[in-house]
Amino acid sequence: MNAEQILIVGGYGDVGRRIAIELAPSYPGRVIVVGRQSVRADEAATAIGYGVRGGQIDTSAPSSIASALEGVSIVISCVDLPNRALLWAAIDRGLRYTDITPRLTELGRGAAYERVVAATQATGACVVLGTGIAPGIANVMARALTDSLSGADEIETALMLPAGDSGGPALFEYFLQELAMSYEIRIDCRRRSGSALIRRREHFGLSAAGCPDSP
Repeated sequence: MNAEQILIVGGYGDVGRRIAIELAPSYPGRVIVVGRQSVRADEAATAIGYGVRGGQIDTSAPSSIASALEGVSIVISCVDLPNRALLWAAIDRGLRYTDITPRLTELGRGAAYERVVAATQATGACVVLGTGIAPGIANVMARALTDSLSGADEIETALMLPAGDSGGPALFEYFLQELAMSYEIRIDCRRRSGSALIRRREHFGLSAAGCPDSP
């Protein structure tokens, strides 16, 4: 890996910069941070040091993606890309790719993931999707606990973030969208639709105030 170039897309954002800072000392001169604004990428690269380089990428333009991937072996995406053009470009080139994006449902379901698997097998690419907190480490922990217990009938997960933690505008936007979207849960083995901002007795067995059996 020491001889390979590592491209961090969104590398001057809060999360991308942290990743670059962690990798740079171990892989001097191999880390490239890119984003829509080349000036910000160059400034971040200079501040991080260790031979980190800055660059520009427009993830909506295939030619810009192709240029950014030139000579790169590893791609780390720290930006939300619903069209997944960067993912498919990395797969086509047989690269190693990972992202932290939580919106895996926008990629599709079932057959969409089978398509990714088939494409990676054809080109030799290695892809790990959704390596952030949730999905990501939360999924790994749930699997590890399930294996250690020899199985589980039910898994409940929750995400609590410290108030002092920092995050960019994209992360804040994601949380707002998550709060507004509907989702499915299981109650007594039955699927129910719900929302983080709606509490109704017929959905959760709770009153409007959120307390069981309250008037």
